[in-house]
Amino acid sequence: MHHEYDELHFIIANAMDLYSLYLVAVAVVITVMVVFFLIWILKGIYKAVILAYFTHAPNPPAPVVNPELMQEQEGLEFSDGAPPPSSSLEEEN
Repeated sequence: MHHEYDELHFIIANAMDLYSLYLVAVAVVITVMVVFFLIWILKGIYKAVILAYFTHAPNPPAPVVNPELMQEQEGLEFSDGAPPPSSSLEEEN
């Protein structure tokens, strides 16, 4: 049994020359890259499915708008001195 192991080990050592080691290294690198790429794609699909499930609910909530931020943006857009068109509606409310 010990003799067969030595012979098999000798054959494997001769077969694993520089070129086959190069091929094995390239195959390992490509395999690792493909695996990480697939994990990245599946993670993106998983997140997209979860987001779609929560955002496209039967009655999605209205988007929350910060009124102060909207006033600042309107003030920047209407910087010629004219009041924003929504200011009269806000004063009535």
